[in-house]
Amino acid sequence: MNNDVAPSPDSAADSAGAAKTSDFPDAVGVATRTLSQDQLAGLNALASATGRIRPPRISIYDGDTSDHLRRKIKEDPPDILITNPDMLHAGILAYHADWSGFLSRLRFVVLDELHVYRGVFGAHVHHILRRLMRLAALYGAHPQFVAASATIGRPGEFAATLLGAPFRVVDNSGAPATGRDIVLVNPVTVSPYTAAVRVVAEAAREGARTIAFTKARRITERLHHGVGIGAQRTGDRADYYTVVLGEKETEILERIEERTLPIPGGGVPIGFGRLKVTVTIREYQKKRLFGGEAIANHPLEVPPLTYETTGLWIEIPRALPSLLTVDGLHFMGGIHAVVEEDRRAVELGMRRIRDAADVTAIGDGEEGEQSDHRVLDGVDPPHEVAPIRGET
Repeated sequence: MNNDVAPSPDSAADSAGAAKTSDFPDAVGVATRTLSQDQLAGLNALASATGRIRPPRISIYDGDTSDHLRRKIKEDPPDILITNPDMLHAGILAYHADWSGFLSRLRFVVLDELHVYRGVFGAHVHHILRRLMRLAALYGAHPQFVAASATIGRPGEFAATLLGAPFRVVDNSGAPATGRDIVLVNPVTVSPYTAAVRVVAEAAREGARTIAFTKARRITERLHHGVGIGAQRTGDRADYYTVVLGEKETEILERIEERTLPIPGGGVPIGFGRLKVTVTIREYQKKRLFGGEAIANHPLEVPPLTYETTGLWIEIPRALPSLLTVDGLHFMGGIHAVVEEDRRAVELGMRRIRDAADVTAIGDGEEGEQSDHRVLDGVDPPHEVAPIRGET
């Protein structure tokens, strides 16, 4: 099987569309729901450009597809089916006998965008795709996988891990492009976020077409206010951003598996099981855009958010936090280092495509944001329990 990693989503779409032959072998595109409509429009344009009396048929099969249309698609599958991992798992592979005709003609599977299939989510997608490969082989098909991503390092290695098969990287693009200057900024006297606000604001004032990518909503909000977007409507320039304050309560519903994590001088219990998480937002706080000092707190009336999930937790002796504090060490930072760096802490569940963003002690966020975390286990546990996020 010769698989390819394409340099951009457009390249992947071109590969799936251009590879059609007269008998229209089937293809499935796996994308997040927000991309599906864009992919449908692009593929319809490619289908129209073929000039055929009967161009390839393309359909979306996801959670927004009506029951009537789902039945119609299943009875007479299109040439190209756009779906997402959830629907591929629950709506297609679970009823593979009903999709046997489509699976037997399957020649291409397009993954767009590759970089989103990482961490715990990527681990699940890995198994879904492996099942797709097995079922396609059951019905006599051996599809080629095409993965598109423009924002990931070592794409070949990542794709091979995700699929369990070798990939050939296509890293040349024939699309026209202008020259670029790459500037690396290492701020010393201000935070990286403050520097980013100033750089983007200056670019906007100079009239440069600018796009900024951030890793959190809070940073996006700071950039938004910093460049004056939205403030133009009111004539006032906002000089603050907001954070929510509240409580998170985690209840251990079921202990599925428990082990001991070896540490110098002994060990600590580590567990995996079902959790119930309740998030209660009490108020929001305004902070200065530059500097981050608090301005004011404002109450919020928001219903509690409760959901069940599965996760790992480490049971830490009650005396340990105070001992570390006496020695001048940062307790929550230490927990973060353990779960980030020690692979033994995640051996219970996340065996493939582990991502550091999936393993986080619930109390290691920025001070004041969703603080006051509590863990319940029927009776008071003999340890402080630091749950680790890990949804299935």
